[in-house]
Amino acid sequence: MKSRNDYLQTVQSFIKNKETGGMIARELNSHIQQEKESLMNKGYSSDEAEEEAVRRMGSAPETGRHFQDLYKERIDGWLVLFLAGLMVAGFLTSFMFSGEDGYSINGKFFFTMSGIAVAGALLFIDYRKLQPLGWLLYGLGLAGVMFLKWGPMSMTTNFLGSVGVRIGPFHVTSIDFIPLLLIGLAAISSKGPVKVWKGILLYLLPVYFFMEAADPNAAFIYTLLFTALFLHKQVNKKILWSLVSLGVIGAVSVGMWFFTAAAIYQKERLLSFFSPEKFSNGGGYMYLRMEGVIRDAAWIGEGAQAEPLPSGHTDFVFLSVLNQLGWGAALLLLILLSLVLGRLFWMSRKIKEPFGQLLVRGSLVFYAVPVFYHVLMSMGILPTASFPLPFLSYGMDATVLHAVLFGLVLSVYRKKHPASFAAQGKTMVQ
Repeated sequence: MKSRNDYLQTVQSFIKNKETGGMIARELNSHIQQEKESLMNKGYSSDEAEEEAVRRMGSAPETGRHFQDLYKERIDGWLVLFLAGLMVAGFLTSFMFSGEDGYSINGKFFFTMSGIAVAGALLFIDYRKLQPLGWLLYGLGLAGVMFLKWGPMSMTTNFLGSVGVRIGPFHVTSIDFIPLLLIGLAAISSKGPVKVWKGILLYLLPVYFFMEAADPNAAFIYTLLFTALFLHKQVNKKILWSLVSLGVIGAVSVGMWFFTAAAIYQKERLLSFFSPEKFSNGGGYMYLRMEGVIRDAAWIGEGAQAEPLPSGHTDFVFLSVLNQLGWGAALLLLILLSLVLGRLFWMSRKIKEPFGQLLVRGSLVFYAVPVFYHVLMSMGILPTASFPLPFLSYGMDATVLHAVLFGLVLSVYRKKHPASFAAQGKTMVQ
């Protein structure tokens, strides 16, 4: 008969993840000790009780194989499949944009491959190593946004009305720093309740610089993301009411910015939403085109005969699909986008470790906002705004930026068992 140590070492030898194996061994050791004490109360000697308790645990190899199969690290194949489908769809629709100014099939290939490489690299890291760096990562994200405001003018450029920096083939704007802010906020929030004044600063500082960089879309996404991360079971009423107040402040700030600092084309874009006919030669033109596309679209589109849409490869990808390929293709695309959304929501409920859960929740918001806005905007329900469709629109924001967060989400899922049980101290043996 194996000794207790031999039994536990044999079980551990079948479990590839050493961290998980160690936790299982500690839990089994606790069960053996409890069983031994129970047997000793029934009259067994210490040695007899020890031997019988180990025997009752069953075959060590079978136990080890059982736990290895139960708790081995797994990549979420469904999410990978859905993301691959979006990337393939992005290439299948490339022919619609091949002649459009600003679109390059080589560029599309480069951004897609870069996204795959980034996501693949992040998938195989242990996301928990980022948690101690929460304040540092938040600070780096904030510093990046501040640089767009206070950095040398010779290094900054204007990109579609927003301040940015050109780095090789990439054009970095304020929204590109949101993943750093997200990781930082998730790490900070996962450690427990945050003092009200800290929460206010964590929200207001990035939003101020987003607005200074003329990027209200980034401020909008960050507001929803911040709310999602801080509205969890650890939040108290003071922070809840502070968030409501921050929302009001944010709305007022956006309104003030719009009427005082927004560019003429941005004001016209909003006014055109309500009266497109009055601005038919300007901002209203796109709304009238959208109405025409929706009205005339068939189940099978016009293909190459359809007149291309302005910015069809970035801000109006969904509408371009509807225009050239019809309702059938548009609905298939919508289903694929929804499957990714649903999978992220499912994962946010499955992950129990606080930091990982908040990372998934924040990534869900970061993905859902542009998807909902892009589609609803394409249907004429919301005013036009630059919200690229993840993995389908052209450019870094649509592909590489989302790939960063999806790589972290896949890492969270892969480590969900050891992370969850280590953080919560829950029993691994039922």
